[in-house]
Amino acid sequence: MDGWVQLGVNHSGETISQPWSRLGHLLVAGKTGSGKSVYLRLLAYQAIAEGAQLLLVDLDGATFPMLTNHPTLLAPIATTPQAAQAAVERALGECNHRAGLYLQMDGYPESLEEYNRTIVRHGSDPLSRLLVVLDEFSALMTTLGGPKSSFANRVAELGWRGRKFGVHLVFAAQDFTKQVVGRVRDQVSAAVCFRVRSLEAARAMGCPEAVRIPESRPGLACTDRWGLVQTFYLDKRMFGQVGPRSVLSRQEQELVERALNEAEGKMSIPLLVSWGMPERGARSLVESWELRGWLRQDPSRQNARYITPKLKALLAAFASNANSLSNSQDGQTASSTSSW
Repeated sequence: MDGWVQLGVNHSGETISQPWSRLGHLLVAGKTGSGKSVYLRLLAYQAIAEGAQLLLVDLDGATFPMLTNHPTLLAPIATTPQAAQAAVERALGECNHRAGLYLQMDGYPESLEEYNRTIVRHGSDPLSRLLVVLDEFSALMTTLGGPKSSFANRVAELGWRGRKFGVHLVFAAQDFTKQVVGRVRDQVSAAVCFRVRSLEAARAMGCPEAVRIPESRPGLACTDRWGLVQTFYLDKRMFGQVGPRSVLSRQEQELVERALNEAEGKMSIPLLVSWGMPERGARSLVESWELRGWLRQDPSRQNARYITPKLKALLAAFASNANSLSNSQDGQTASSTSSW
């Protein structure tokens, strides 16, 4: 199963969320103080909690300094145009690698979800998602030759190839011109426009109403998919806590500990049902964890599912950090919008 991305709340107070498999690529604009940087961090935070890898372009070094040397980075954070080019090439290289893996797989998978379901049945680890954030994208395009440049062509290629292989692109800038947006507009699933400098910039995003967002409403964005959305606020200090706490709820941690202590690491649907979990919930959990590489069938033990070293490592990491983390009931990834 697939994790969900929480994006914010609409005018009715309903939470706007999407499964990663349907999120696609995003176009994000907003001037300084509008909430754009917080929104990009929110996406990165939830990607880490989902077990994804990251490729980040942060030219001014102000959006993602807390993720420097983070273990989920596929390459160091790019802070120059040349490093940004290298990040795009690294992402395309990952697409090539995954294309080769898809060709070797039975059934010719056409999506990350299909590939992971098959590879798990073969007893191997699934592939993680890859979030690529290209902040200050408009400046990058200008510096590296414009909308018709080689860089623009490679980014466009990454856009149309990446989704099949679990690669999510976020194009972000303080504002966009029609020429820059034109190269990527057809590839994005949603445009998210915070407060911008001009009506022209808002129109280029397809969100002309964004020009009316007041300065007193940071985090409020106009979208072409969900209407007006008050995005969630994420305190930068929470990046020091992201990891096992965000991935496993306390109840799930207790299940893992019980399986290790009482069942030698076995975690089957009948066992979970015998412990009081509804069968539907047990099936959902087991299938989800198997796709994440946390459970694996053991042929030497009647193909029963057992906890993998990957899940044991998550549990151990949680235990070592428990004293520094606040209590959590459900692995919440974002604070209330009232924090803005």
